[in-house]
Amino acid sequence: MTPARAEAAAGSLRRLLGISRRVPDTTMRTVLCVLLPDAIRSLLHRQVRAAYRRKALQPTELPLGVVAVDGKSTALPSCDDNYAQRQAAEGGALVGVLRTMTCCLISAAALPCLDAIPIPADTNEMAGFCWEHLRTVLRVSSQTFEHGKLIKDENRYFVCSLSSDRLSSEQWLKLVRQYWMVENGPHWTLDVPLQEDAHPWIESEPQGALVLALLRRVAYNMLSLFRAVTLRAEDNRATPWKGLLVRFKVALYAALDSDLVELRVRIPRDAAASCSQPVLG
Repeated sequence: MTPARAEAAAGSLRRLLGISRRVPDTTMRTVLCVLLPDAIRSLLHRQVRAAYRRKALQPTELPLGVVAVDGKSTALPSCDDNYAQRQAAEGGALVGVLRTMTCCLISAAALPCLDAIPIPADTNEMAGFCWEHLRTVLRVSSQTFEHGKLIKDENRYFVCSLSSDRLSSEQWLKLVRQYWMVENGPHWTLDVPLQEDAHPWIESEPQGALVLALLRRVAYNMLSLFRAVTLRAEDNRATPWKGLLVRFKVALYAALDSDLVELRVRIPRDAAASCSQPVLG
């Protein structure tokens, strides 16, 4: 892309979003550090509701919608004893650990992140989560053989809000196997293609780091829904994440006024009172 084309494209996007000039990195960082995480979680919730209304979250291999909940942590060189828990690293150095509970819709093809619940610094992953809805406890017996020899024999336990008669034994086993899609889907994508652990970008302000982490989940949902739902051909739906990110980067750089003419700017009704900037929709 020529410099003139890149500048024209940047101007097109800025005009659509109502931004008069390039926003300095330091200004963007300052804004991210004062935003409240719950405000970004609300954006994530609205994104998921919009996908649900488009029927983009239909179950594929299970007869109902299933959510898996799993923890994720990111180490920071700072802590505030609020969002980032103070822990000792190797050598005795203190680090802050930013922890969230990922809620992933594992029954949908896109594996969207429904929520990322911050874990308070003074608790563990189980604290603050009520289990009054618990209906079933599953025990899965697992044996591992190597060259015909049993090397591991263990039981794993899972809890679920469904009654035990809602699914057959085969479906329960499918659900247990599907549970790990929370790791293979959002967690792997955040760690590897989006490089969340390697590049948290904001390290000295845990609140800003959490806000940025939540925005990464919004971006993950956009990309995952595009690949799993919007794209029609199976080959396109199998596009590697690296290729998908390159496509979006080129689209952002190359878009001109003529490419954006069909898009509209709107403010969600439930955010109109608190949002002074337009939202692309």
